[in-house]
Amino acid sequence: MFRPRHLRLLLIEDSEDDALLVTRELRRAGYEPVVTRLDNASALRIALRSGGWDAILADYVVPGFPIDDALRLARELDPDVPVIVVSGSAGEERAVKVMRLGAQDYIMKDRLARLPPAIERELHEAENRRQRRRADLEIADLNRALDFRLQELQKILEVVPIGICMADDPECRHVRVNPAMARIMGYDATAEALQPAPYLPGTGPRFSRHGVPIAPEQRPMETAIRTAKPQNNLELDIHRNDGTIAHLFGSAAPLLDESGRVRGCVAAYVDISERRAAEAALRSAEKLATVGRLAATIAHEINNPLEAVTNVLYLIGRSSKLDPGLRQFVRIAQSELDRIGTIVRHTLGFHREAAAPVAVRIRDIIEETLRLYDRRITNSEIEIVKRYDSDGMVEAFPGEMRQVFSNLLVNAIEAVGKKGRITIHVADVRNLRERTQPGVRVVIADNGPGIPANIRERIFDPFFTTKGEKGSGLGLWVSEGIVRKHRGSIRLRSRHAAPRSGTAISIYVPKAALQVVEERATA
Repeated sequence: MFRPRHLRLLLIEDSEDDALLVTRELRRAGYEPVVTRLDNASALRIALRSGGWDAILADYVVPGFPIDDALRLARELDPDVPVIVVSGSAGEERAVKVMRLGAQDYIMKDRLARLPPAIERELHEAENRRQRRRADLEIADLNRALDFRLQELQKILEVVPIGICMADDPECRHVRVNPAMARIMGYDATAEALQPAPYLPGTGPRFSRHGVPIAPEQRPMETAIRTAKPQNNLELDIHRNDGTIAHLFGSAAPLLDESGRVRGCVAAYVDISERRAAEAALRSAEKLATVGRLAATIAHEINNPLEAVTNVLYLIGRSSKLDPGLRQFVRIAQSELDRIGTIVRHTLGFHREAAAPVAVRIRDIIEETLRLYDRRITNSEIEIVKRYDSDGMVEAFPGEMRQVFSNLLVNAIEAVGKKGRITIHVADVRNLRERTQPGVRVVIADNGPGIPANIRERIFDPFFTTKGEKGSGLGLWVSEGIVRKHRGSIRLRSRHAAPRSGTAISIYVPKAALQVVEERATA
């Protein structure tokens, strides 16, 4: 039987004789009590704050110290210490009262033999209360930690750019998705970490692989549930309600209960549409680069016999015996050969780049570029309005400048369509930020339909295109890079509202821009 050798007691008693009787009874029961007797609230308060007491024994009647105050102080300062009321006056009402106020037992002084068993019982109860209190505190700490982890998980699910789907049943009838997955599926995302999937229960999204529809039972989550095995590293397409398609890469895994049975599934998807577009654009760019090298090679090979034919026609044209009608044909042939020669030189100019920046006239580069697209401009009946307030003399790489203006003019030609108008303005200016730095401003404006505001923000992003399969999404991105390389700037303004719609792209290039580039290259 549990009996501590030592017993530290607080005894609220005004009678020293009664205190000796209590002490003797406890010793007879095998305890070695250390008793501290007190008879007022101040002493009780000091004693309880020192701590370390096993029990409190209190007389019901102590002059100047009501039992109500003693019980209240005990509950307030040390609620785990048991309180046993020892009284010389009998009365059921008193016993009920003190028990309601928090006493653990009520013992008559003429029955002190009941005191040791009562103390032993209450010591056990007090220890149990302490253990429960510690357990409650530990549980509260665990609950707080769990709440914190759940909040962390919720925030992760809310902000992670990976689409998460979770099915709570083996039939995938109740599926929840995070905001990223809702966006991937083409729906508006809420702020919830996991929201109900935005489709009817039991239907699910439409998937395909290489253009072939995937049957509902063959979808990743359904397959993981049916086979009870993870489905990893899958590439597939999801078809949105608006008709667009997103390319996904993801995995799915079953959720098992304690017995190993499948109770649901979780899947994670990454939208790789931009990566796919980037890969396609890179392949297209590689093809274009190959075609460019081939065109330059052909142009080089054509150039030599072209000069020979030009010389022969020149000699024929100088012959005095030539019929006047034939002479006119010779002049026409020479004119067309000159045009072919110009195209060959421009083609070689695009491919061959100067080893170092040279002095170039922006006006000449624009004119050369316009000649390349002369037939296209003529066939579309596009009006070209040119205003050269300056020749635009700068130090630059001419091939790169041709590429910039070629990209901008092609975009403008495609934007205006039939019978449109393109305005080109070249002028000497000073950098608004660095007023001491002179440069050239080129503005190419069109009266096309303009660019919507939501597209303007991404117009210079790599691989972003509004031309579908026809565009690589690299033109403006490359142009911006070239302009920045020349220490310049490029800005776009557009109006997407009839009748005064259109787009204007402004380019600023410092006159001595490439001096900085050269210095950096040799540093």
